[in-house]
Amino acid sequence: SKSNVERRKGAGIVSSLAKGRRETYLQIMQRLMVTSVIDSNEDRRRRLIQIFNVLNEVDGSLSEALVREITKNIAMPPDDKPAILERSKLSIVQLVIHSRRLTKVSINELLNILDKENPPVAQIWNILTTFDAGMVAIELVTNFSIAKTSEIIRKANFLRFTGSVYTILQEVIKAWQSGDINAIGETTGAIIPEETLRKFERLELARKVQKLKMVQLSALAESLNKDVETVERLVTELIVNDELKAEMKLVDDKMYLVANGEETSSNQ
Repeated sequence: SKSNVERRKGAGIVSSLAKGRRETYLQIMQRLMVTSVIDSNEDRRRRLIQIFNVLNEVDGSLSEALVREITKNIAMPPDDKPAILERSKLSIVQLVIHSRRLTKVSINELLNILDKENPPVAQIWNILTTFDAGMVAIELVTNFSIAKTSEIIRKANFLRFTGSVYTILQEVIKAWQSGDINAIGETTGAIIPEETLRKFERLELARKVQKLKMVQLSALAESLNKDVETVERLVTELIVNDELKAEMKLVDDKMYLVANGEETSSNQ
């Protein structure tokens, strides 16, 4: 349709129809995009991006799922010709450039590919470098452990990947390891997302517990200026996510958090 009003109306119809056949619609649209890139069908590729941008205004959850699927399939085209990779990169950027939310979805999918065994690292970094380096760095430390983040950055170093992007990645991981959340904001020039702050808070708690070895839960909550219920939730998240080796034990009717499986006694 030539009119934005008609496009939105059409996108609304697609969104309604897709509710009962979500997987089918996702497969059709991502397949059309991948085919248009591989076949160098520029007219179809541009039309699909235009359709997608309108659909994003109507159904955010469907557009997120589409970005995830398209990124996953288009980032590693079946043909390794440089021209195809460049069209893939351009298509991903054009799909998400107007939305920080969609950019985040795409970055996370690319990072998940990097996390797999023997991925086409150079191709994925080629695409990641088109995004804001601060966003890439923040998503890295938010979604992966420090060890995994360091490993992913080392892979970039093996590619002789240099420049401001790599520098920012290094500075963010250094600040994350030292527990300096303010330095991360200064390095990336970004407002730290809530989920990143939550993970940072959990890891700071883990550092404190590992240092103390054994601490009364109420005392720990007081030192962090939080209520006991919040600290219990954070501790549970840490243990479930395997970010802290510890357990809660009741000693003399008081709840203690014990790190590294250390045994307690009434004298401790």
